[in-house]
Amino acid sequence: MFKFHDSSLETMMHLLMVAIRNSHGGEMDLTKDGDQYTLVFSHKLGRKFSLLMLSGIDELLRSAYRILPTIEYDDSLVTFKFSER
Repeated sequence: MFKFHDSSLETMMHLLMVAIRNSHGGEMDLTKDGDQYTLVFSHKLGRKFSLLMLSGIDELLRSAYRILPTIEYDDSLVTFKFSER
């Protein structure tokens, strides 16, 4: 992110998707409709991994971008819905 001198939300989401893809920990899909984002992370690693991803991404959005996402999760899926400020 800092390599490109851009800390925008779009850049962070792109880098997060690349990191997830390269770690083979699951798949991530991001959709944007206007200023509304939906981030879906799917995996096969169980509920504890869902909680780990939920906590990490939630903290990133809250602390770096002051975004309070709506989150849904289960054993293999974590969904974040939020709007850009």
